[in-house]
Amino acid sequence: MSSEHQLDELGSFFTTSLVKIITGHSKKEYYVNSGALLSCGSSSLNALVNGGWKESKEGVIDWTEFDYKTIERFLIFLYTRDYPVPDPEPNNMIYDEEEEEIEAPEPTKAATDKLETNLQEATADFLEPRPLTPMSRCVFGLPLERRPTAAGLFTQTEFESDSHFGITLLAHAKMYTFAHYHLVSELERFALQRLNQVLISMDCTQAHAIPDIAQLVYHIYDNTTVRELQEEPARKLVSQFIALNYTNLMKGELQTLLVKGGDFVLDLSDKIFTRLRSGGSSSKLLESQIDELEAEVRALKTTYIDQESKIQRLEQELTEWRSWKAGSSRKLKGRY
Repeated sequence: MSSEHQLDELGSFFTTSLVKIITGHSKKEYYVNSGALLSCGSSSLNALVNGGWKESKEGVIDWTEFDYKTIERFLIFLYTRDYPVPDPEPNNMIYDEEEEEIEAPEPTKAATDKLETNLQEATADFLEPRPLTPMSRCVFGLPLERRPTAAGLFTQTEFESDSHFGITLLAHAKMYTFAHYHLVSELERFALQRLNQVLISMDCTQAHAIPDIAQLVYHIYDNTTVRELQEEPARKLVSQFIALNYTNLMKGELQTLLVKGGDFVLDLSDKIFTRLRSGGSSSKLLESQIDELEAEVRALKTTYIDQESKIQRLEQELTEWRSWKAGSSRKLKGRY
């Protein structure tokens, strides 16, 4: 699309009516041109603007179930086809994004190396069954070279190895799940690539990488669903990343997720099996990896059984205590 055409399209937005959007627990209000909302080609957004529903009649959309920062980024995306997110925080500076206003960084010169892979072709290739793809090869389609962008700035910025990436990961994940919910396919693809860009920048040997990734898993799996014909892209990306970094990450909160079971465990098991099957040529190495995984599974099962036994023992003690208390009460009443 030429720059002149883009300018014409953007200019046409400002001739359309304004829609009020109410967001988050604080019910912060924003105003956006209806033409910008319709530019996504989303049937969900079209229904909100033109569907004859309460929202379209009153010109007000209630998005209080989404935090205001996510909606703010979405509105920026409508006009710029880009959005800012907070940078990873140094180890001694962790903020709650809902409480702390974080300004977007000033744009600098974008990367000059051109990314020639066509987005649609690369996405189709990424989803085909094959050995796990290195995370660094999963970034494609980001408009780094066209103009200074948030993605280009992130690529050029060096972060400390002990930085916390959780706030950045969650910002992209929320953009993805919002786009997923409202069928904004362009934003869905873009947010997924921005998410992957952050993942490959992480140092998974840092202990705080585990809770950072765990909250990402919770958000993605709580806000997406299983697809029949192909694996859900964000679920695939997250489970693949953890499989590739299994030794460093499978502790703490992520180990707890394994005990809980569910879709995440199934997806991760599939990725680990793929990794083992296509990993090393040495059968001894493969057997060692399998033995290690089996030992970890046995340990998890043992932990689960121990917890169940403790619960049963405590329930039995509680029942006995209640029986003793009831008997004591009856004896006291008999005396008086």
